[in-house]
Amino acid sequence: MRFALDGDRVVVDVRRRYRGRGVNLGPSRACLELAVRKNAFARGFRRQVARVDADVLAAQVAEACAEHLAALLEGARRGGDAVPVDSDGEVWPPELQSLRRELEGTPLGRLLPRVQVRSAGLSSRAGALARRVSEFTFRGRGVIAGRPQSPEPCQNEPGRRRPRSEKA
Repeated sequence: MRFALDGDRVVVDVRRRYRGRGVNLGPSRACLELAVRKNAFARGFRRQVARVDADVLAAQVAEACAEHLAALLEGARRGGDAVPVDSDGEVWPPELQSLRRELEGTPLGRLLPRVQVRSAGLSSRAGALARRVSEFTFRGRGVIAGRPQSPEPCQNEPGRRRPRSEKA
């Protein structure tokens, strides 16, 4: 997940449109909370930034990912890679159907179209975005495809140097 600066404010950059230095974190809520706690944004941007709140950034991540997912699915529908389904039809991929159930009646839920994706690659991308929205909306305890998701630990702890054996 990429973050960028807008003035001195940290913002999420899902589509990688902001210019300049960015800070990349793992796609989990645990990584975001650890980065805020350890002041990784100021170090990553190499300058002072406005006070960062993990809950506000998590809400921004969920909203940006949901908007990106909605645009992706709408483009696929227009291009013929996704077909609309009626209210009792099955939405595909299953992660998207689970996310629609979780977000029903919320502003984020109204963004997502009811579609069935035909392309495997697009289905994989849509599923990954749906999992990310769930992770950041439900404090790392979202439910995707009927299974509770356990919060993943942050693999790349900010400020921690990797031993030579871990370096790629």
